[in-house]
Amino acid sequence: MLRKIRIVLAAVFFIMITLLLFLPIETLQTCFGWMAGLQLPQSALAQNFIAVIAVVVLTILLGRVYCSVICPLGVFQDIVSWIGGKRKKADINYHYKKENYWLRYGMLVVFAVVMALGFYEIACLIAPYSIFSNVMGNLFAPIQNWINPILIASAVILVAIIVLAWRGGRTWCNNICPIGTALSLFSRFSLFCPVINKDKCANCGLCEKQCKAFCIDSANHKIDHSRCVDCMNCINSCNKGAISYKWHYAKQSTKDK
Repeated sequence: MLRKIRIVLAAVFFIMITLLLFLPIETLQTCFGWMAGLQLPQSALAQNFIAVIAVVVLTILLGRVYCSVICPLGVFQDIVSWIGGKRKKADINYHYKKENYWLRYGMLVVFAVVMALGFYEIACLIAPYSIFSNVMGNLFAPIQNWINPILIASAVILVAIIVLAWRGGRTWCNNICPIGTALSLFSRFSLFCPVINKDKCANCGLCEKQCKAFCIDSANHKIDHSRCVDCMNCINSCNKGAISYKWHYAKQSTKDK
């Protein structure tokens, strides 16, 4: 059920934000402009601190649902990886990978420094909404509009992201994206998140094979919540009911991890 809810909400955000970029209709802007207003780091640059705080609070409460529901580039990657799995006539089998700490936080530091120096357009070349909006917002624009280094760079980066998503889910989100890494500082302490019950786990590894964020170590019954994007695929795949989305700090008869 949680997975279905996440998919519906993600579809609504993706469709409406894409329409906002394609169709500058006042009614759309009035009704759904707040969805674009939640996008980071644009909301911070616009000094929309209410939106920034809302996203941070949401992350502390529920984990990185921003990445799986609100961010259009994140949802776009899910669509690409889903299509990739269908074309291969089998779902992609993922597997646990250790956190690439230096790459993740190195990119976040670079992003923060470039932003602090005022080179916003360059910094935003690795910000998810900027990449998505730069390309989609100009997709049907006259060709002369594309004679722009920022647009060309955004298109090239988007193609690279598509290749990564086609071959391996959320690789870009959990290695390069500075917004995902920034939110991971909060999501590792989220109050609600997927939890593995060791008593019920059959060690089949199905949850790990469905984790597009590569963050489930099924052998050790561990989930890296800093990288988990709350897609709920793991919960849906477990036929033993060993994974549930629950209060992170609840006491168990044998400690859940």
